[in-house]
Amino acid sequence: MYLPEWAQKFKEPRTEIKCIKGKYYKYEVSHKYDPERKRSVKKTGRLLGKITENGSFVPSSKNLLRDAVKELPKVDIKIYGIYTLFNELPKGEVVSLRSVFGAKTSEQLLSFALMRWAHQSPIKRLADYHSHDFCSEFWSNDRLLSDKEITSTLKNVGENRELVLQWIKKLLPEGASENENFALMDSTHAISASEHLLVNSKGYNPNFECVPHGH
Repeated sequence: MYLPEWAQKFKEPRTEIKCIKGKYYKYEVSHKYDPERKRSVKKTGRLLGKITENGSFVPSSKNLLRDAVKELPKVDIKIYGIYTLFNELPKGEVVSLRSVFGAKTSEQLLSFALMRWAHQSPIKRLADYHSHDFCSEFWSNDRLLSDKEITSTLKNVGENRELVLQWIKKLLPEGASENENFALMDSTHAISASEHLLVNSKGYNPNFECVPHGH
């Protein structure tokens, strides 16, 4: 199509200028391969604006609005209440946990405990829940947790019995008598093959295989 000289300077890649009823408009265009026609087909997109005879370009009001939306800051909505509960109630436990395991491991453990308690989240969905919770702004040095990372952390903590005992001892009151020197723990569904734990009993796993497990 013939374009007057004053309109040609507005021709850019991936755009098209159309003459409609004697007026020139600039559109966004794209090309997509059509397997039936076996060739690329042009697709006209949104209107970008109008070109006037005095050599000026008048942007489309809708396109201006789209560009303005792009410049708006992104808003990330996160759940706040659960983080506040976990951060405020067990303050003493959190301090002692960090003193034994360090900040990164402690925050991963806290994040995992929060997600399991609030959402009954399996490990594979932890990253998604964590990214939408306020704790991701403050807990975990890496900000986002992966299922592989939390699995590795749980394995390392579970294998380090001395550090676990050290942390539990920090929870006991100072000067406690021998009868008070104990901690109550919930070990529901904790698998154990130990022959020295009286709480072990025969049970079955999700595959209905009978194995010893704690209750």
